Amino acid sequence: MGRIYGATIVVIGGVMALGISAFVHWPTPPSAEVTPAWGQAISGINDAQAYLLPLAESSIFPVRKAESADAITPARAAYLFDVNTLRPLFAKNEDMRLPIASLTKIMSAIVVLEHLHAQDVVTVTAESIRVDGTKRDLSAGDRLTVADLMRYMLVQSSNDAATALAVYARARGIDFVKEMNNTAGRIGMTHAAFKDPSGLDDTAHATARDLSFLIRYALRYEDQIFGPLREKALSLETVDETRVITVTNTNQLLEALDGIRGGKTGYTDGARGCMILLVWVPETRDTIAAVVLGSEDRFTHTAELVTWARTAFQWQ
Repeated sequence: MGRIYGATIVVIGGVMALGISAFVHWPTPPSAEVTPAWGQAISGINDAQAYLLPLAESSIFPVRKAESADAITPARAAYLFDVNTLRPLFAKNEDMRLPIASLTKIMSAIVVLEHLHAQDVVTVTAESIRVDGTKRDLSAGDRLTVADLMRYMLVQSSNDAATALAVYARARGIDFVKEMNNTAGRIGMTHAAFKDPSGLDDTAHATARDLSFLIRYALRYEDQIFGPLREKALSLETVDETRVITVTNTNQLLEALDGIRGGKTGYTDGARGCMILLVWVPETRDTIAAVVLGSEDRFTHTAELVTWARTAFQWQ
């Protein structure tokens, strides 16, 4: 059924007392200056702290309502937590290693942000077309900026776009998958192993708890990662202006739930349905983050858990 968490205060190494005080530019990509398109990053914390610290100081805490019923979910694993205070709200098999399908692309976006230039132009090669053996998202010869290709990868969950970015990085001496795993180790994803930039390889794995660390780290880059993931659709134009590509978001919950801060879908035959969803808590500045893995109905199961958390807890 999963574990339900109540009002007990969870203290994680005293980190709640630490603040995040400074803002600086994103790390400079190799051999050039960072481009303004990547915006700014939260600083003032070291790598060891990055996945533990709350993203904002908060005097509001989730407290379980005594009369609330317990949550259940058929998903193989699930993990809900309050982003600002890091408090877990619900957990089921949160340390089980499972394939995570296209949730992988959040880590891929982080590698792009930390190693590539936003306005560099990528020419899509035949190697990056129809990488899943069936669906073609792009055409050989398409020329898109790194920033647009990353948005395409996230919103459309494009395997071709993820591969094109990795191929482009390889040509510049960057081992994309190695950087994914290096970042995972650095931010505390101790049970994660990435095998490809798109999540097609089901021998790769992570745990639901690992993905909570990924979410918190990715929120450093909220505008670049979760901003596009809030959009129902995007239109991207190739650099040579030969065609406009319309990108439709794979997240069906954008139409079903209010207050979505961002979300990412994933599916393979081995992983089944996977979902990450961040939603605002009404009338507060807090956010609930939900991770669902191994679901036969990822949208319903995620929505049920989020709705339960919003009603079973009060923020005070």
